[in-house]
Order: sequence, then structure tokens, then C-alpha cells
Amino acid sequence: MLVLAATLLLWSPLPATLPVPRGSGSTGDDRRAAAQRADALRADLRSSWPSSRRRAVRGFAELGEWEPVIDALADDEPEVADEAQLAIGAAADERLRATLLGREGLRSKHPWVRRRVAEAIGRWPGPVDGEALARLFDPRQAWTGRRLAWSVERLARRGALTGDAQKLAAALERCIGRQAAPELRASALSALAVVAPARALPALAQALAAREREPRVAALAAWVEVDAPGAQRAAVSALGDADPGVRLAALDALARLATRAACLALVERMGVEPRPRLARRLVDVLRGVTGLRHRDDPRPWRAWLEARAEDWRGLPHASRAPGEHGAAGGTVARFAGLPIVSDRVAILLDFSGSLWRERGAGVTRKEIVDEKLSQALALLPEETEFNLIPYTGRPEPWSEQLVPAQTTRVRQAMRWFERCNATGRGNVFDAVLLALTDARVDTLLVFTDGAPTEGPHWNLDLIVDLLLEETRYRGVAIDSIVVDAPPRLLRPWQRLAQGSGGRSLGVEFEQERDG
Repeated sequence: MLVLAATLLLWSPLPATLPVPRGSGSTGDDRRAAAQRADALRADLRSSWPSSRRRAVRGFAELGEWEPVIDALADDEPEVADEAQLAIGAAADERLRATLLGREGLRSKHPWVRRRVAEAIGRWPGPVDGEALARLFDPRQAWTGRRLAWSVERLARRGALTGDAQKLAAALERCIGRQAAPELRASALSALAVVAPARALPALAQALAAREREPRVAALAAWVEVDAPGAQRAAVSALGDADPGVRLAALDALARLATRAACLALVERMGVEPRPRLARRLVDVLRGVTGLRHRDDPRPWRAWLEARAEDWRGLPHASRAPGEHGAAGGTVARFAGLPIVSDRVAILLDFSGSLWRERGAGVTRKEIVDEKLSQALALLPEETEFNLIPYTGRPEPWSEQLVPAQTTRVRQAMRWFERCNATGRGNVFDAVLLALTDARVDTLLVFTDGAPTEGPHWNLDLIVDLLLEETRYRGVAIDSIVVDAPPRLLRPWQRLAQGSGGRSLGVEFEQERDG
């Protein structure tokens, strides 16, 4: 008999960043010791073992010798390149920063070096020269530009930028034009609203009417944050948008406003919102703002709010972490103990080596997953749309897009999944990016042992940051089932779930023996 033990995880903040690099001592003995250590580190850099190269990168960063660290940004092994990216993000060395703004960094011919440096800039301890960053924006470089704009936003929120804010604002405005990719336009809008709020207002107003989802989502969030006139009216109007991601952004905006009128608008939407996850979010928001515990019947909410004064205001509710209100909507299906709330879900399954490990009596984890997944899919309503995306070094989707959970389709999916025998290292980052190419997806459910071992990124905390940024303009929740993993791996998955509006469940698979 299979026994499934499951516990919901608790949120935990990120671990401390890497230490700020420090120079060698001033005495001869100190200099000799530093030179000997550098020689040992150079030997580690030549190692075929990624862990040794990663250790060397960390050591060179501590010594303040940055050339090997910069070179490591292009290492083929993600654990080495991630270590370099995080080390550079913790650095306060002005000469290093100047180098990274040139051909060895943001102007490198290597696209992943550019992307890594663009993200690491957002981690730099202040002060950071904003005017120097302004000269580096190029609307033609969508991915690098998006990460650089995100870094500018993070620096501005910490008050770490120096220089003429208007020059930086002008550079961001160049990335908001229609010729730029929607994701870059959205990220530039978010940054502009923090760097120069008053100057951002015309661009935000124009973006609210954009055709693409991403600029509209960014504009709604920023419109409320800068307290622009008509913010509440714009958010109420967007509650009826055809795009679920825009509706979620409108819901979040009204949750931040927390006025009587905003809450009444949410109550009116309660009876007509077709997406189950959004319907549940409506109840969570109203509970957070009012302190009440009603469910998804709009009548008690409406009666209570109508009895409040016109100027009543509740507590702003920014968290997307789902509550346990038991609202209607969603499915009755559970995969390994985790409810499948969404009716537009892609299930990502980690086929790395641990899936094939026996759990007792000759039963592998894969066989346990076969049974649990079959049970879950069989309970999905036919109007639910789903896809299965096993992944190793690359994702291997069952279908190119979501399909209805009709009985014949579910059987086809399970026959295909049961025969799937892929194995290798786990690349969750690319699997998520592939799943996000289906515009109908509103939920990703990741089944994993918790530890990425392949792909463009390896450091799990860095992956969480990047995936939250990748999904921030999509409104996609990331649920996760993390199997037989230690607490240090459980916490980042919980942070990813909480930040995206999903849930994370830690489980243990055991096979009971007879007698």
C-alpha cells in the first residue's frame, strides 16, 4: 500500500548574499598567502568538476580578483556561471562595475553574459550611477533590456541610484515604444514609474490601452503605485478584460487600494469570474482587506460593505498567497495531495535520475507518480484544459498546447506518460519557459525532487527570482510538489509559490512492506 505523507511548507526569506570581496592583507606574509591561494584557485578553475570551478569562482571573488569571475559568466556549467553572477551582484568594486558596463559585460558578444550581468546589476550595493546605465538601453535587445530595466527598478526601490533621473527616464522611454517587445515595454514601464513617477503618467495611460497583455499588466500595477488620478476607475474597468492576466492585475490593484468602492467592485465580479483561480483570489483579497471570513457568496460581502461609510478603507492586501477559505470553483482533483485549482494547467514533471530510484519492494518513484497522476487526471472536469511536460535536460511535452480533459485525451496522455522513459539531469528553468509559451496557461504545477541540475541556471534562489520576474506580467501561478527533499530545498519552492499565487507541498513517498 502506498503511503503519502505531506506537509505544507512555511515561507522563509532568501539566504544572505555572498560576502563583499575584500583585498589581501598588507604584510608580506599575507601577500604570499593570498598568492598561494590564488594559485590553488587557478588549478580548481581548470578542473573538469563544476563544483571545483564554482568553489574557485567564490574564492577569487573573496580575493577581489575579478577577471576569472568575469570569465566564468560564460562557463557551460550553470552552477559555475550562477556563482559568478551572484558574486558580481554582491560586488562594490567600482573598476569591476565599469568593466561590466563594457565589452566584457553588458556589451559582450555572448548573450548569456549580457543577461547575467544585466540581472546582477540589480543586486549591486549602492550607490550606482544611473546615468551610466541609461547609456546602455537598446530597444532591440529584448531579453537583456528587460533584465536591465528590472535591475534599474530594484535599485530605484532601494534608493541606490545616483545621477540625473531624467536621463535614465529618457532611456527607459525609448524602450516603451511599439517597436520594442511587449515584455521589454512592460519592464521599462515598471522601472519608469519608480525612477520618475510624474514623467511616467502619460506612458502609463497609453499602455492601459495597449493590445498586448504585458504593458497593460505593468501599467495597472504602476498606475495604482504612483497614485495616479483615475487609478481605481481603470482597475475596475480592467476587471472585465478578456485576458485573465489583466484581470488578475486589476484585482491586485484594487486589493492595494482597499477602498469601499474597490471591494464592492470585487464583490460584483465574484458572481461572474469564470477562472477558478481568480475566483478564489477574489475571496482571499476580500478576506484580507476586511478581516471577514465569508466564502464565495457575494450577498454577505455586499451587505457588510454597503453598511460601511463611503470613505471606509480596509487593510491593503498585497500577498498572492492563497488562503484556505474552501471557496467553490476549481476541480476536485488532487495530484499527490495538492489540489488542482486551475482549469488551465500545465503539469511539469522532473524526470531526473531520482525518479527512477526504487522506494522499496522494487517500486520506483516513477511507478508511484504514474498512479497518482492517473488518479488526478481522471477527476479533472472535461472543460479543464491540461498538458503534461516531462523534462530532463530539455522539456518533452506531450502536446504542443493545452487540450480538454476528455476521457479519451486523458487516456492518451497517461498511455504516453507511462511509456515515457526519459532520464538525465533536470532543467526546470527551460521547462517553465516552454510552458509559458502557451498563452492559455494560468497555472504551472511542477513535480520535482527540488534540485535543478541542468539548464541555464542552477542556483535555486536565483531561479526563483528569475521565474517570478518571468511570470510577473503573465499572472501565472506556480504550484509545486517537492518530493523527498530537505528543508533547504523546500523553502525556495515555497517562496516561488507564494510570490506567484500558488501553493507548494512537500511530500514523502514510501512503500510499505508486507509483514
